Amino acid sequence: MDNNEKKEYLNSQIALQSPAFFCELVNKDKYLNSIPKVLYKYRKFDEFTFDMIENSYVYLAPAGKLDDPFDCLTATDSNEIYDNKNLTIKNDMIDYIFDIVNNHNNSGEKSEDELKDIAKRTIVNGKIDSNLVKKKMQNTFNYSDEQVDFMLSILEGIDNMIPNITDDKKFKSFLKKLVLSKEKVGVCSFTTNKDNKPMWSLYTDVYKGYCIEYVTPKRKNVVNNLCPVIYSKEFENNIFKTLIEFAIETMIRYMSEGKMTTNMGCFTQLLCTKDSDWSSQDEWRLIGKAKKKCKPFKIKSVYLGFDVSEENQNDMLEIAKNKHFKVFKMNRPNGSKIITYKKLN
Repeated sequence: MDNNEKKEYLNSQIALQSPAFFCELVNKDKYLNSIPKVLYKYRKFDEFTFDMIENSYVYLAPAGKLDDPFDCLTATDSNEIYDNKNLTIKNDMIDYIFDIVNNHNNSGEKSEDELKDIAKRTIVNGKIDSNLVKKKMQNTFNYSDEQVDFMLSILEGIDNMIPNITDDKKFKSFLKKLVLSKEKVGVCSFTTNKDNKPMWSLYTDVYKGYCIEYVTPKRKNVVNNLCPVIYSKEFENNIFKTLIEFAIETMIRYMSEGKMTTNMGCFTQLLCTKDSDWSSQDEWRLIGKAKKKCKPFKIKSVYLGFDVSEENQNDMLEIAKNKHFKVFKMNRPNGSKIITYKKLN
């Protein structure tokens, strides 16, 4: 998947969990077929190894313990959005809102700068004046009634929403605790590739560990929370701005009865966007409550590193008899750049 396909996946994931429109249900098979049939997890041998395998679960570690210290960093600054002292929406936020809305509005030859100019000229005492918006859109820029109604519906919804979000002290306090602690959201990371040499080195104690091949469960608690990671150098991480984007996209979705493709997955992207330096990992994340054991995860095969200890190898073969999965061992490098394995059972 490229990043656009991943975003489409996340959009479908959220839309299909809410009351879906018929036009969205048509894409359900495409969404389900996008879920990897198998997923891999690299690990080193530790005190949890055989308990996880014996009891068929994966562990959702707190998001703060992810391998990249810059991962899942989220800002909670409402000052970028709203001036509480003067009770006005800030110009940068107006630009942000119109960037979102303009992705869906058939504005003909009108430029984004013209659309933003409409908004900035129609804010009176910190509130959007609907009559001025309508007059400006129709008389100055010759918008159709349909385009005016569309824009007004979005702007009025935003106008009522932003002060409530930014003034709610309890809500802000909750979000700050959630984001800054990173202890309440749990993440279990997988990949689609068992032959990733950097991951073998980084996560398996330099080829002394193993890589588990899981059959991806079809249970709702997994499918509804399994997300591909988007890799990018630049991404929005302000939770307030993302919340407003989600609200706008939701309004547009319902106004268009699901006919417009909206960015419903924008909120999930906060936990599923990673610096492009890590793109070779091709990561998928299971997201849920931190420190939770999620089951059942059926093991298809286990791949051992070429430097695995004899004790760990024998213990893995023993448990494989009872759990009925295959065990492979990586062949020691002999000059070829290709990773190969030999079957042990």
